[in-house]
Formats: sequence, structure tokens, C-alpha cells
Amino acid sequence: MEANSLRPWPVEEVRSGRFHNVLTAVTEATANLSWNAGRDAETPEIFLTYNLRVGRTPGGNEVFSGAIPAGAGNMGHSFQKRILRWAPGVYFWSVQTVGAGLARSAWAKEESFIVPGAVPGRPGITSVVNAGSFTTTVAPGGWATIFGQNLANTPASGQAWTAGDFNGVFLPTSLAGTSVQIDGRVAAVAFVSPSQLNIQVPDRGSYGTVSVQVDGPYGRATSTASVQPLAPALFTVPVGNVTQAAAVGVDGLPIAPPEEIPGARFARSGEILQLFGTGFGETLRHQPAGQLVSATPLVNSVTATVCGQPALVSYAGLVGAGLNEINVTVPVLPPGTCPVRLPVVGTDTQGDWCWTWWPTESTRSAHPCPTNNRTRSGSAIGHRQLQ
Repeated sequence: MEANSLRPWPVEEVRSGRFHNVLTAVTEATANLSWNAGRDAETPEIFLTYNLRVGRTPGGNEVFSGAIPAGAGNMGHSFQKRILRWAPGVYFWSVQTVGAGLARSAWAKEESFIVPGAVPGRPGITSVVNAGSFTTTVAPGGWATIFGQNLANTPASGQAWTAGDFNGVFLPTSLAGTSVQIDGRVAAVAFVSPSQLNIQVPDRGSYGTVSVQVDGPYGRATSTASVQPLAPALFTVPVGNVTQAAAVGVDGLPIAPPEEIPGARFARSGEILQLFGTGFGETLRHQPAGQLVSATPLVNSVTATVCGQPALVSYAGLVGAGLNEINVTVPVLPPGTCPVRLPVVGTDTQGDWCWTWWPTESTRSAHPCPTNNRTRSGSAIGHRQLQ
């Protein structure tokens, strides 16, 4: 008997309507899930059993597991399940038919329901910003951050993508039931939480003010974003009350005051450092947004200044999906902390980001650096990359 010869009736056709749920109170919430009998040409209906799964995210089964060993369905011959004391929130469920030979059908079309109580309201977007600088301009292929409320059904700490979320070379476009469109184009999603999403801006779209649409378990939210060909910004690391450029040496050690970040070290004049950012523009070989990439140089030239002094740029290119790497030789400088800027054909990096050279406390305040008053969750730079 073939598994695909089994067919549970669609959940939309359950005996009591699409589905029904009786909810009495937050602490006494009761939901009744029911479904029609399955059909199989080789097994009489009375011998069919049913397998149910219920989860807090699409495809989930952590509330009521459908991941059982080979055998009869977890619901036996029953056509319904009643579960008491549901916690408030959004739930997703489906059912499959199991034949006498233990072959299983595909899962029926998934449905969802909401248990009221401390359930979030409708989603809203407060801002769409560059994931590196938190300024309002983003670039095609670069990373952007969407701030708002009720954007995803996850814990406050959020959910980042994992290897299982990728489809071959394609980046995930939905996490925990939340997806995003920019200018009507589907965006890759790296991180979701109720208050923040990290997404890659699709390419081949329009410039200027474009539409932003977030679809999630709690509904749809819309806003706009400012998209330009270039929006160069460095990723940063909060160090005390100062925001420093994310940089590593050729030895792989992060560049920051070691007393603030264990394992870090100070930069040294004459060495090459790797800086990481996003939004630096097109590459010599186009690498489509939403996919894993091969490292390739930028079309546009990048220059650098450190403490106002010119610094040699030996490489500027794409090294991961939306992730730019700029290799800069540190000029001869006195000890201290000062701004780093990386203009791209006249378009400057958004914001002043700092490095610290040598542990000389008396000189660290000689150059102004931005105060660390920004927050970010998740990661937009831990990408898999094609070799």
C-alpha cells in the first residue's frame, strides 16, 4: 500500500465546521479539534487511525507530538481531540491518516487558532533601518532591521535561522511563521522576534521610498523603507559606552580593548585588519540576494580614513550573503580611540565607528566617538558561504 494513497479529508471540512474551539478562561481554556474520516482504497475506514500534531509555530509539534515511531496514529480511531488548559497564544495543527499497513498520508492543510488571554495585539512597524548603522537608508542585497511590535510568535529573545531553514543555496524566507516583502519582493529572513526582524533587502527592485510588508501569526503590518544603490555601514560591537567597528586581525582576534572583551586585542600600526559591513553596493560578478554567494570584489572603489588619516584598502568585496568585508592597513597613529570612515565613490559610511590602539588611557578621549545607545538582536553576519 502506498502512503500517498491515504487521504485525510481537509481540515476545512471537519464535522463541526472548519474547526471549533470552546474557550472558557485563560486558565481553563479548552479547544476541541475534529476532522473527517480519511479514505484509502486498500483499507476499510473502520481500520484507519489518525495522527495529530499541535505546535506554537507552523509545522510545530511541541504541544502535541505527531513525531511518533512507526505504528498506529496517536489518536487511534478517534475523529477529535479535546485538550484542557491551553496557554494563551497562537497554535498550529494538522492531522494525517494511518492505514492498516502503517503507511501514512501527507499532513492535511495546516490550520491555526488563537487562545485568548495575554495574546499580543495586531503587529505594527515602528521603523525600517540599516542593520549596520540603524540609519534610515538601506541598499539592495544589504541587511536591514525592522523594529515594531507583535512581529513574530517567539520568545522575546527571538529565533535565528539554522542550517535546516535553508533550501539548498536559497536563504530562508520565513521563520516562525513570519515573512517579509520589500517593494513586493520576498526578502530573506535571518532573525525574528516580537519586536525585531533582520532581513536582506531584495535586489532588482525600485529605488526611493518603497513598501514594506510583514506577515506573521498575528496579522499583517505595513510601512515604507528608503532604498538607494549605496548605503554603506559597518557592523559594530558595543564596548562600554562606545560603539566600535567590528574588526578582526589576520590572526582572527577581535579588535577591541581586552579588558572590555576577553580575547580581544588592540590594533597595531601597519597591520591589515578586516572590517565587516553591509550596503556597499554591486559586485563585479552579480550575486543575487536571497542566496548563498561566492566571494567577489565590489564594482565601486572604497577608500578609508582612520583618525582623519588615509588608510590603504587592499580588498573590498562581498564574502557572505549581504556581508561586505573591507581590508584596511592601519596607518601610523598615536595611541587612542578615533573614528573610522569608508567612503564608497563619495557615499560615506553611515556614522562614525571607532577602533582603539594601544592601552593608553590618557589618550583614548582625544578623538570623539559615538556613544553606544543602540541595541540589536540576532546576527546578520553569520552566513554560510559557497567555497
